Amino acid sequence: AHINEPNCAIKQAIESGKIHQKRYENYLNLIG
Repeated sequence: AHINEPNCAIKQAIESGKIHQKRYENYLNLIG
């Protein structure tokens, strides 16, 4: 679920600034 996956494209996008960290955190809360 894009949490502990190595080389995860979602995490790379966050680190590069393409996805806002807050949006990712909201996503994690949704999938619980």
